[in-house]
Amino acid sequence: MFVNMMTLIQVILISLISQITAEKLRFCVARNTPEAQNVPMTFGELVHQNDSDAVDCIFVNDRYNCLRRLENGDADAAVFEPEDLVTYSTSEGESPILITHELRLARTDKARFEMVILVSDKIKNLSDIKNKKFCHPGFDSDVIDWTRIFANFFQTWVIPSNCDQNMTLFENSISSFSKFFEAACIAGPWTYDTHEDSRLKLKYRNLCSLCDNPNGCYAGDKYHGREGALLCLTDNVGDIAWVRLDDAKRHFSAQKIDNSSYSYLCPDGETVKSLDLGRPCTWIAKPFPVIVSRRAAAARVSGLIRNITYKVSFSQRKFVELLENYHVTPVETEVLQTPVDYLNQFAGFRGVYMRMPCMPSRRVKWCVASNLEDSKCQWIRDAAFSHGIEPAISCYQQPGRKACIDAVERNDCDIFVTMPEEMTQIYEKNVIPLLQIVPKKNEDLNIIGIIVKNNSKIKNIKDLEGTRACFTKHLSVGWNAFIAVMRNHSDNPMWNCPDDRPITHFFQNIYLNNVFVIDNNESKSEVERTYDCLISGRGDVAIVDLHPKNDSHKFDNLRKICIYKPKYFNEECILTWTSLGSIIVNSNMTELRRNEITGMLMQLNAWFGSKFIGQAPAISLYGFFDTHLGVIFPEKSHSLQADTDHIRLPRNYQDILKQLNKTNNNYACSSVSLRANSYIFYLTFLIFLKVCLKSM
Repeated sequence: MFVNMMTLIQVILISLISQITAEKLRFCVARNTPEAQNVPMTFGELVHQNDSDAVDCIFVNDRYNCLRRLENGDADAAVFEPEDLVTYSTSEGESPILITHELRLARTDKARFEMVILVSDKIKNLSDIKNKKFCHPGFDSDVIDWTRIFANFFQTWVIPSNCDQNMTLFENSISSFSKFFEAACIAGPWTYDTHEDSRLKLKYRNLCSLCDNPNGCYAGDKYHGREGALLCLTDNVGDIAWVRLDDAKRHFSAQKIDNSSYSYLCPDGETVKSLDLGRPCTWIAKPFPVIVSRRAAAARVSGLIRNITYKVSFSQRKFVELLENYHVTPVETEVLQTPVDYLNQFAGFRGVYMRMPCMPSRRVKWCVASNLEDSKCQWIRDAAFSHGIEPAISCYQQPGRKACIDAVERNDCDIFVTMPEEMTQIYEKNVIPLLQIVPKKNEDLNIIGIIVKNNSKIKNIKDLEGTRACFTKHLSVGWNAFIAVMRNHSDNPMWNCPDDRPITHFFQNIYLNNVFVIDNNESKSEVERTYDCLISGRGDVAIVDLHPKNDSHKFDNLRKICIYKPKYFNEECILTWTSLGSIIVNSNMTELRRNEITGMLMQLNAWFGSKFIGQAPAISLYGFFDTHLGVIFPEKSHSLQADTDHIRLPRNYQDILKQLNKTNNNYACSSVSLRANSYIFYLTFLIFLKVCLKSM
């Protein structure tokens, strides 16, 4: 009886504890910096004055991850930038999320910032600004506030749009700008493609002519940036300036400038307001970052934040610091608001996203090969749209990776992200790489080498003849690179035979993907299984990636075979190398279209890549997508580059493929035909055996 009573008490206690745990609010925190690795440990024990205020923090790498968690009920609240809610606010039906608080720098602020047009006294209305001199802060930014939406807002609404099919969308905008104003200073980078940036600045010189250094038009120019645009106006260089209201007030106060010579130009086009009188007229206002909650948890989240002040416990203060990386004041909204209702309060903000695009559409059709890739692509599309990145993106799912390559060749899709092992297919099709995907460090490139055990008698390439070789797959990067090296290293003409016979004649046996091992661990990669082939003793040599991801301790007893005796480092121990992947387009795509797509991709890289702006990006282009790595972009991706010419390593795989194609000679095949035939049967038998074993 006593035992039963104790069991009952335990059940009740467990139930109570579960209820308390269930009542904890789950706050999703987006952090994507090296320092953030220690955040869960530092703030993992948020203890409040009563159990109802207990908070569990969920740390993720981007804000859209938090948004998905709120949608799925896996988190209760998170902090978002207004851009994160733009596409969300266009959805129909009752919003499952509500805004509870704004994060203001000062409680009395009306917006994060407001953009105004300041004009000199020679301008009386909007019609006067044509052929005048314009001061612009620039298109670039190192802060999260300044997207292309704000940089381009004034000219988007005032200057007649141009949709010339012989120009990129961005050049259309620049061209219209150049025709409308006599001169301007738009210093700093215009695009993230340096070649295109130089071309445009050379072509539209008048847009740099007001700069302190018009030939440079660099980011360091006196008239670049927020303060620079104001100086451009008050130094009497320009007639009009596109500036932040708070910057203007500080500038005129600090410089002790007589503001009677300047006015606000209002969006109605007819009103000009004195700087001294009344409320200035705002063209567009930037909303605050906000705390967003699931509808079901909104009241509790509001109560929790309401109770937190900077004069309470240490853990509560630390919790507030998690909201943003600067000192903020959470200000409760008068009523719980949907994203649509909240964003509608700010002048011009939602309206800017409703402008008509150029026709015919310039949308970039991005091919994806799985449901997971399609999901991520759609989030990338939304992030690009909300940040003013053009052209717009459409995601097109195909049944597999080969189907995507074929779709690009047929012009059904514009781009596809390919992996190194697909380069052979690409080389044979009417597609070319547009951009290369590179890691942060050279050692994280896809570097292929020849590996043997430490106690192996194999010392050089010649010793490999007659051994048992492990490859990841038929016609893999390692396979093709080995043939190319042997064509250079051996005097035997058989290596110029374009089929499999030379390599099958050279090795005693070849194991592909370790097909002879019955291993139920399907999570193992081809590289891991190829290493297993060597370590298990089945093969004598493995031609494989030199930097496997997992179980590195297993590879301590292995060594590399060098192509030539290395003079300095171990570069000659590299069989070949590739980038982590490439973004391909159709070979016949026009240069203009390639430039347009390159510009779009480089903007994605700048905003959502490894060097994002802010604490965390809206979406992590190269990092985790929920719990998955390597979705669309391969693991360890760091940036996009036009080429890999700066990487000083021997035997680039692209050069190897060109060499193979150039040196193929069918006449060289006759001397090895008998042995090759027996191998082809052997390889087919192994693959057949593997399929049979899997089906048993």
